[in-house]
Amino acid sequence: MIIAAYLPEFMSIRLGGEVNIVLVMGGGQFATTILITALYLRYAARQIDPRVQALYQDAVGEDPR
Repeated sequence: MIIAAYLPEFMSIRLGGEVNIVLVMGGGQFATTILITALYLRYAARQIDPRVQALYQDAVGEDPR
């Protein structure tokens, strides 16, 4: 996170006990990465995979599985 390089005082603010803003933002990065990946996998399964399978079947004439 680039913000840690420019605003270390802000990043070290404690929110409770040993938990500071850096820990919360780091956890948020993991959560958003997992969410974005799950959403893309859902999209790919519904939109991209059927199109690829149809193209393969048209080109080769057989089911890819």
